[in-house]
Amino acid sequence: MATITLTYDGRSSVARKAIDNLMSLGVFSMEIKNGGCSQKKKKDEEESPYDPEFVKMIKESEAQIERGEVYSFDEIKKIIGVR
Repeated sequence: MATITLTYDGRSSVARKAIDNLMSLGVFSMEIKNGGCSQKKKKDEEESPYDPEFVKMIKESEAQIERGEVYSFDEIKKIIGVR
């Protein structure tokens, strides 16, 4: 097994996406070291691959459905005056 050492700004979305893409291939695991402590992260233990904003929108849509904040096509036709 080979070892690759990367140093990058953890807040960089471009670097994070590149690393996530490489990990999604499942070819290797990654060891993250922050201030002396380390944690190993493998693909199976990885956080959700979905964009957090996308997940937030989906959850809000589900909440709107539960609250009954939806319209049927018939109701929309009445609102816009289509017969």
